[in-house]
Amino acid sequence: MVDTIGLNTKTTVDNYHTPHTEKLHVVERYHMIDKDSLEVEVAVDDPGAFTQPWHALQKYHHAHNDSGNDPPYLYEEVCAETAATPIDIGMPSIPRADKSDF
Repeated sequence: MVDTIGLNTKTTVDNYHTPHTEKLHVVERYHMIDKDSLEVEVAVDDPGAFTQPWHALQKYHHAHNDSGNDPPYLYEEVCAETAATPIDIGMPSIPRADKSDF
């Protein structure tokens, strides 16, 4: 389970860029259905943006490559506040250290 609070308003709730307030509270529950399927239950509450809490259910499946023998591909999405988004929302890029910590 992932329970998230304390977000600023520089992000959006979904791929449709739905805005939210700093009152946003999101709870995600992850369940493995079988070896290739993941189900995520999402509960969203933001009394400053929505008239009532809402819930969503998302199912994910492994994307296998064409050979069928190699491990499945895993896809990753950037979730940080950064200018590296499909839509330019005026965010500065993520700071990077000149020297590694280790």
